[in-house]
Amino acid sequence: MPQTAAATKSEATGSLRKVFAAANAGELKTAHRGLLLDKFAGLYGNPNQETAAVRDVCSRKWRQGQDALYPAAFARWEKLWSAREDCLHFRAQAGAPLAVGHGAKGILHGGIRLQHSYGLPLIPGSAIRGALSNYIHRALGSKDAQWLAGEIKNGKIVTPQGACHAFLFGNSEEAGRLMMQDAWWSPKDHFAPLRADVITPHHADYYAGEAPPLETDEPVPVAIPTLPPQAEFLFVLQIRHCENCENSRKWLEIAALLLRHCLRDHGLGAKTSQGYGRFILDEENITRQLRENAEKKRQEQLQREQAAAQQARLAGLDELSRELLELSGGAPYNIPLLVEKLTGTHWSGERRTAVAERLKEIMREGKKWNLTGKPEKDKYVKRSLGIQSILDAAAGKS
Repeated sequence: MPQTAAATKSEATGSLRKVFAAANAGELKTAHRGLLLDKFAGLYGNPNQETAAVRDVCSRKWRQGQDALYPAAFARWEKLWSAREDCLHFRAQAGAPLAVGHGAKGILHGGIRLQHSYGLPLIPGSAIRGALSNYIHRALGSKDAQWLAGEIKNGKIVTPQGACHAFLFGNSEEAGRLMMQDAWWSPKDHFAPLRADVITPHHADYYAGEAPPLETDEPVPVAIPTLPPQAEFLFVLQIRHCENCENSRKWLEIAALLLRHCLRDHGLGAKTSQGYGRFILDEENITRQLRENAEKKRQEQLQREQAAAQQARLAGLDELSRELLELSGGAPYNIPLLVEKLTGTHWSGERRTAVAERLKEIMREGKKWNLTGKPEKDKYVKRSLGIQSILDAAAGKS
């Protein structure tokens, strides 16, 4: 007999309660951290239990053996941007706690920005772009008006935007050329990707709108999730819609340099005035990363050009020449391999004779054709005699 809708709903609710109970009991050791913090807490209205839940989730270390999905996704993400000519990427390590998404709405006193799919730390590209824009305005705008972000009050321009700032970040008329991708957390085995920080609200009832603030209110320490020092992130910059490729590369390098200064001196996220959000930058290592990435892209471009040239070369040849070059793995002809196939069973009949004639022609052009020496001492004589024997057999000679 089929279940009624009410019975199905009751069963689903019971199953969900079991999951909540397992999460609250600490039995879901590999669960999605975002779900644990936002959905599975089951601790509404009790700050003491909330603090215990946050500390429990933040203490859980990420283990590669328990999560094979995220490393594969991270490697795919890094490979995606490595292959693009209009991108630069580098890794940087946090030197202080990071409060990213601190003001996000949720059941906790402090939010945290995690990837929706994997429940692991993420720094939104919009946050990085905003911090960089502000840093450039403050650090460079005071010295050069081209880097000013501009200021508008009551619909009137108080300070005009500089040309360099407008090129990178855009204005009301045109989008900026600089794009920032989300910074993904670099997986590190046996490393806790979250860190429990503490804030101490002194007037909880007042903040909840239940009573006026009083000197007798008792402070209640509350744990909030943050990102820990030593967490490493992959930063990706991209210049789009730029017709001059060489000029784009220069702008990209300038933006990457300014971003590194921003990460080191200004920081990202909330509470930067208290020292949060700063990154430790190994300039020598980053320079090496950028150089290796640039060389890798150059080699990939060279391979693409060589492949295209090879295809163009093959398109202009006759069918037999194309076959021989493809068997050789590209120009030049691999004579030892082709002779081996010729004297074997790769070709037969008229095709075999045609290949023998073509190889004889190629060896003559390369001045390698020789029938008068000793085959046991001269490899060219051995190959020439092998080819000639096939031609003689085709001609009916003994």
